[in-house]
Amino acid sequence: MLRCGRVLVFLAGDDHLRDVGWNYCDKLKKSRWEGTVEIVESHGEGHVFHLMNITCENAASLTWKIFRSSTKSILFFI
Repeated sequence: MLRCGRVLVFLAGDDHLRDVGWNYCDKLKKSRWEGTVEIVESHGEGHVFHLMNITCENAASLTWKIFRSSTKSILFFI
C-alpha cells in the first residue's frame, strides 16, 4: 500500500506505454488506497519526448509541473 496521499502520473499521448499508464491509474483509483491520482498527458508526444527535445513547449510545461509537484507527490513517468 502506498504511504502517500497523492500520485501524479505523466503520460505521453503517442507513447506505446500510454495505455499501461492509464491502466495503472484506473487500478490505483479502484484499490483500497485513499489518496488522489492526477494524470498529466502530453498529447502528440512520444516516449521520453521531454529528454529528446528539451526545448519544445510540452517539455517545458512538463518540467514546470514536475518542479511544482515534486514536494507534494510521488511521480510516475510511464
